[in-house]
Amino acid sequence: MNYSVKLLLISALLAAGEAIGLLADGASALAPASFALVVLIVLFGYGLSFRFWPYVAVFFLGIALALASNAESEELYRERPWLRNRKNTIVRNRAYLSPAMFAAKKDLSRRIGIGLEHKRATADLNRAILLGERKQISGDVRNLFIEAGTMHIFAISGLHVMIIASLLVYAMILTGIPLRFAGAAGLIPLWFYVAIIGTPPSAVRAAIMATFYFSAPLFFRRPDALVAWTLTFLVVHITNPQLLFDVGNALSFTIMLAILLWIKCMSRFCSARINCVAIMLVAWLAGVPIAAHVFGRITPGGIMANLALMPAATISVVTGVLGAAASFVSETVAAHINNLAALFTEVMYAVSHITVSLTGGSILTHPWSIWECFICYVGVVAPFFLAYLHQTKKRIL
Repeated sequence: MNYSVKLLLISALLAAGEAIGLLADGASALAPASFALVVLIVLFGYGLSFRFWPYVAVFFLGIALALASNAESEELYRERPWLRNRKNTIVRNRAYLSPAMFAAKKDLSRRIGIGLEHKRATADLNRAILLGERKQISGDVRNLFIEAGTMHIFAISGLHVMIIASLLVYAMILTGIPLRFAGAAGLIPLWFYVAIIGTPPSAVRAAIMATFYFSAPLFFRRPDALVAWTLTFLVVHITNPQLLFDVGNALSFTIMLAILLWIKCMSRFCSARINCVAIMLVAWLAGVPIAAHVFGRITPGGIMANLALMPAATISVVTGVLGAAASFVSETVAAHINNLAALFTEVMYAVSHITVSLTGGSILTHPWSIWECFICYVGVVAPFFLAYLHQTKKRIL
């Protein structure tokens, strides 16, 4: 099998084992589920003509890791399976922020607000986008973005970190560093940035993925986003199986995987405009089950909103970073660039407001069960995965 397909299959089986280990109530539920999945692995292995026993071992490794972690936090897991340890993680990250890092973050926060003294609310949104400082955002504004299904724009996610990582790599190339080493060199300031903002889990996950992606040339390999995704998934979930049902973790990995599978499988057959629309639709579909499970809300308006929000967010992040960098040379220039970033932030706010006001843009629903989410994901992801398998020219069932 193709290398990236093997890693995807390993990731899927590890996740399946961890899910069964976390959700099963004793051996009575664990045994039949494990037996059924092992049978499927064996049949799948015969169909694709590969050795399947190592994959069975990965599946049982996932169960073992989940049971071991579940024994330590069973009560907490049963109380709030999706939001577990979130508050404690935030407190712990702040405690580990050294005085020097805290001062650097405070200075960076000031630079992001240069020229926006008359737009404090917009400046706070810019700080949320670049530094994850969402505590200054009012409850009304926060609820607006949640109802519009666009709150992810203001989380330090894969989008933000990968944009910043790319800018850093380009900066390294401009300094004369060879292409092979530019990516690795850019990772040093990237991890410094992640440390400054308090190492939020979403930023750490994205930075790990960026590390795998941009380090590939050092080992004479072509950067592959799907391989970077699978390696990051394995690192995160082997380290802490409980994160499988953390809402932020699930959204990050699921939406990114859906986008990557579309790009790998279908993008070559579509024009640039169709790809842009399709990627937004796929990203929205990937987030629907989780939003329905956690918030009891489906946001069809988020499809159209993201068509405007994603380009606006990209420009806002790029100009925000450039404005902060320019402030070290000229605060006057930084003020102009920061105002450009603010303009696109205000566009995001306006689009979210219009989305919420539209009839049917945000629909309340019953909280979906985990099994309803699973069925939905099978329907969305399976066609892309099978298409990707077909492109590897291997015989499938």
